[in-house]
Amino acid sequence: MHTFTYVPDPENHYDHISVTVSTNTPSLEEVLQAFEQYLRATGFCFEGVVDIVNDDEPSTPTDNP
Repeated sequence: MHTFTYVPDPENHYDHISVTVSTNTPSLEEVLQAFEQYLRATGFCFEGVVDIVNDDEPSTPTDNP
């Protein structure tokens, strides 16, 4: 089971909402969807989806002739 939990800051009287998102799946896609829901529930605003990007791909130099 994967659980993402946000605990409010006790020193911030405006921050008073706890958020917990859980998923019980072995699927990476569903874990990423649950994490995306968690981020949105804790106040992050973004367009698109959460994904894993492979940084090991070789880059093509465009500035050097």
